[in-house]
Order: sequence, then structure tokens, then C-alpha cells
Amino acid sequence: MTDGGGGSDGLLVATIVGLVLISGVLALAETAFVRLSRVRVLALEDEGRPGAARLARLLETPEKTLNAVLLLVLVTQLTAATLVGVLVDGRLGPFGVVAGLAIEVTFFFVAAEVIPKTFAVQHTDAVALRLSRLLAVLTGFLPLRALSQALISLANVILPGKGLREGPFITREELRVMADVAADEEEIERDERRLIHSIFEFRDLV
Repeated sequence: MTDGGGGSDGLLVATIVGLVLISGVLALAETAFVRLSRVRVLALEDEGRPGAARLARLLETPEKTLNAVLLLVLVTQLTAATLVGVLVDGRLGPFGVVAGLAIEVTFFFVAAEVIPKTFAVQHTDAVALRLSRLLAVLTGFLPLRALSQALISLANVILPGKGLREGPFITREELRVMADVAADEEEIERDERRLIHSIFEFRDLV
């Protein structure tokens, strides 16, 4: 009985680790993809970088890719968290639930969020190009795409009003903030930031 229990625990641990690794790879792909701009991808394509053309096609409808990736991230993390709860249940005494929750939060936050996303921020181009095929496969996987679209449609039904037919949009203030952040990170020049702000200011002039 002991050997059977140990083997079952080992299988649970291996499954949890595998799910965390998958979640980490998806977090890498998500962060790198979000940070890419069409201008940067077109520059990479001009350089002849493998995967750049694929990324350019995905960025034509980025919401399809992000919906698929985020849904898989949620599924993997919830499944792994459930398995951690099963693993620690009854093994850590009266504080098993609290200890299990602390393990889940710490492990998933560090291993599946902080580390991969920090790496993706530091090596955006390389990560996006390397994972471009994975992103394309997930985007084109019909069952996943249909499920994510169905859940989005459900959310639009639940939300007050008619929902959003095309998806969420960016407001003028959000664009201003994005320009400020890009200038602070030296992604664009200060003159370019002023130009972006002036576009909205010109709209308010008589």
C-alpha cells in the first residue's frame, strides 16, 4: 500500500511540474507576443529572421492568439493548483489547507509567472521568434479557438448592454499612457511622444 501511495504521489508531482512548465512556456509566449509591435516584426521580417513572417500574420488579429493562450494558461494553472490541493490534503496536519495555498501561490507565482515573464521582457524578439510556431498552432487549433470565442460571447451576453462585437478597445487616455511609458523606456523618441499627444490635442481644437 505504501509503495502504491508513493507511486501515486510521484505521478501527481510529475504532472504538476509538467503543467507548471507548460504554463511557464505559455507565459513566455504571451508576454513576448504582447510586447511586440507590427513595426518591429516587419523590421525582423526584412532582416529575414525565421518566424517573423508568421508573427506578422498573427499580429493582424492579435486577439485570436491571446484568447487561445490565456485560456490555456488558465486551464493549466487551475488544474495544477487542484492537483497540489489533492497532494497536500491530509498530509500537513490541521494547517494543510493554508500550507497548500501558500505553496501554490509561491510556486506558481515564481515558476509560472515571474521567471518566464521577466525572461520574455528581457529577450522579447528571441522568445517571440522561437515560439512563433507554437503561437500559430494554438491560434489555428479550431476547438480551442471555438471554445475561447464561445466564452467571450458568453461574457458579452452577461455584461450590461450589447457587449463588444470586435473585442475590447483602447481609449485615448490609454494611448497617451502607452506613449509615455514607451518614451520612458526609450522605445520611442520624446518628439514622437509629443507628436502622439498632439494628435489628440489637435482633435479638440476649433
